[in-house]
Order: sequence, then C-alpha cells, then structure tokens
Amino acid sequence: MSKEYFNAYRFVASVISPFVSRDEILLQLTKRTPLDWESVADVAGGHSVIQALYPAFVENELMDLIPDDFLSYVQHLHEINCERNEMMRRQLIDAVLVINKLNIKPLLMKGAAQLFLNTFSNVGDRLLTDLDILVPSDEIKHISNELIAVGYELNEDKIHFIETHHHYPPLIKQDECAMIELHRDLMFREQQHVFPTGYAWE
Repeated sequence: MSKEYFNAYRFVASVISPFVSRDEILLQLTKRTPLDWESVADVAGGHSVIQALYPAFVENELMDLIPDDFLSYVQHLHEINCERNEMMRRQLIDAVLVINKLNIKPLLMKGAAQLFLNTFSNVGDRLLTDLDILVPSDEIKHISNELIAVGYELNEDKIHFIETHHHYPPLIKQDECAMIELHRDLMFREQQHVFPTGYAWE
C-alpha cells in the first residue's frame, strides 16, 4: 500500500469514527505531507462510506480545512444519499403495510431498521442497497406472493435461494430504489447456533 493510500485510510477511518477527537484529525490534516484527496475519495468510495464524510466534516468543524472541490463533491453525494434513503424509507413502509394486511408483524433488520432509529446522526450517513425484513418462515412464500401482487418481481438469478438460503430471492420493483430481502432466518444455517432465529421473535 502506498503512503498516500495509507494516510487516506487513516484519515477516513478517523473522521467518521465517534472515538477519534477533532485534535487527532487536525494533526492528520496539518501534516507537512498533505493528504491526497483522490486517494481519500477512492478509499471512502471503495468502503461505501463516502456519503458519511460531509456530515463528519461538519460535525468536527473541518469545513475550512477541506479543499472546496472535494467538499462540494462529498456534500453532493451526501444529499443524493439522503434523498435516496428517504425514498427507501417510504418504500419500506409500503412493503410493511402489505405484510401487515396478512396479520403479520415483520422485524426490520440491519439498514432497514436503521432507517427508523437514531443509530446515525443523519439519515444519509449509511449507504443501503437492500431492505432486509425477517418474517415467519412458514409465511415467507405467502408474503412474497403478496409483494409480487403489488408489482415486485423475484430476482430470477437467485431463484435457488427459495429452498436453501436464509433469505428468499430478492424482490425488485421498477422505479423503487432497493431490493427487498425476506429473511426466514437471521443467519446462514451453519451459523444458527450463534443466534437462533427464534430469539428474535421472543
């Protein structure tokens, strides 16, 4: 790894961490060897955290120390992700309402849950690609069919997931941002002993 990438990794990890002080971040920004901002963009983008940089800069009062073009770039990406996550929140509400009509209360998992929690300071901090929903295993086909009835389609490339995988094939709907993954289990079957799915329903 080049020195530029090493410094970029350290900076990205520091600036988005809740455990690193502003003074520690300032030391990295004011070193004699300046950060390579293209490397910072590559590192943050490669780890799907580039959308979290702008609010981190604001929170740590670093705005005046970041190059204007880079600041504008990450601000734009953050704003886009905020809009996208708000759309995904509405999509998730609609999907849950379909499931509720079957007298089923699903459990939201991972990023889907975080859309309604205060895990992050801003709705646009996390990049999401799918919405994970835990449902009773004996109802998963019924729920999938109901979502198909309102316009979703099964991802045919993952059709083999129906019988063997811990979640159903992803459901995709035209003009919606995210795939929906209906989970019958929390984890892969070989990992069930770590946290059995039944605990989630208690």
